[in-house]
Amino acid sequence: MVKYRNWISINRQELDESTKPEEISFLLNNIRVSVESKYYKFLGIDTARLDSFANKATSGLKGHADASKALLQMEGPEGRREIAAACPDQKLKKVAQSYTASRIIENLGIRTHLDASEMLKLYPDLKIYKKKMPKGVKLGSSDKESEDETE
Repeated sequence: MVKYRNWISINRQELDESTKPEEISFLLNNIRVSVESKYYKFLGIDTARLDSFANKATSGLKGHADASKALLQMEGPEGRREIAAACPDQKLKKVAQSYTASRIIENLGIRTHLDASEMLKLYPDLKIYKKKMPKGVKLGSSDKESEDETE
């Protein structure tokens, strides 16, 4: 469970000895996907601006063969300008570059992480667990209440 300001992420699952490894991988991927975009936003990086640049950099391109062309656009004048403008502090430039490169690669249809839809194709009988809220915890409850409920 993670709570920060008005954002909360709770993932409670009951697993047992019969839980298959692919089910655990699927669950872990869902956790990663739900928090990954927050890394950059909490640092104040303008991800919408970088998404827009990544979309422009990959327009008309697709696949591995075009990856170097698209990634090179990050080093051009427009790429450097957009990345710098997306950072509240220039020490975050490398972080913004990392986000932009990731978005470019994803826009080209290349996956660098486990993809839930691919998992479902590989394992059509994959059991999808429904998220369960801890007993007594309600969205928007105070930190003190949440601490009491999880102890």
